[in-house]
Amino acid sequence: MKKFGFLVFVPVFVVSFIAADFAHSQVHTLTAGSGSVLPGGNVDIGISLSNDEAARGFSLGVAHSGSDLTLISIGPGQETAGANGGTGPDFEFVNLTPSEGPGGTYACILSTAAPLEEIPVGTDNEIASFTYSCASAAAPGSSTTLSFSSILGTPDVQTVISVVSGGNSLSRVPATVSGSVSVATPPVSGLSCVLSDPCLCDFSLSWVNGMTYDSIEILDGTGAVIQTLGGTATTALV
Repeated sequence: MKKFGFLVFVPVFVVSFIAADFAHSQVHTLTAGSGSVLPGGNVDIGISLSNDEAARGFSLGVAHSGSDLTLISIGPGQETAGANGGTGPDFEFVNLTPSEGPGGTYACILSTAAPLEEIPVGTDNEIASFTYSCASAAAPGSSTTLSFSSILGTPDVQTVISVVSGGNSLSRVPATVSGSVSVATPPVSGLSCVLSDPCLCDFSLSWVNGMTYDSIEILDGTGAVIQTLGGTATTALV
């Protein structure tokens, strides 16, 4: 339902990660963020890692379906961008159009020479940022799921976390939590409120619609609906 309301106050990469043994573990969790975007706009979605072991790198894939979103860039997140004194990871691999998409793959090694940097133990360490553009024809209210995938690319890019445990290099298989991008409803603009009759306390409202809505609601200062108009209305008397 496309409805707008406003208040009126009347007065490894590529195959596996660093040739290491794979180990399933629940001490690492990858989470894709969620966000909203207006049709024709862009949105940044962070990928975060909650980890009980320090990590020296990772590889991952994030897939989506449908035609509303187009992946336009992938880069390091806040945690990985700060590696090496703020110069970022020593090695990065990015693919915006992998086979088996749509989606994208990203991998990085924080440092390739001593002293080796690590993503510290923590919760919600942002390790990557995916930027999507939204089609101008996308329907407000619709939503696209962002899911981790280990089948994107040729060969497949695995979603794994690289750690060192007991002197051995291991690629941990993390738990994953999907995210989403929802399409927001364009708001009205240019709202004008003019006192038209001081005796009756009548106010004339006018605005410009961002799209054709199903309906337009006018609310008072308490949030109660005082008028419901057609989706093409651009004026009202309250």
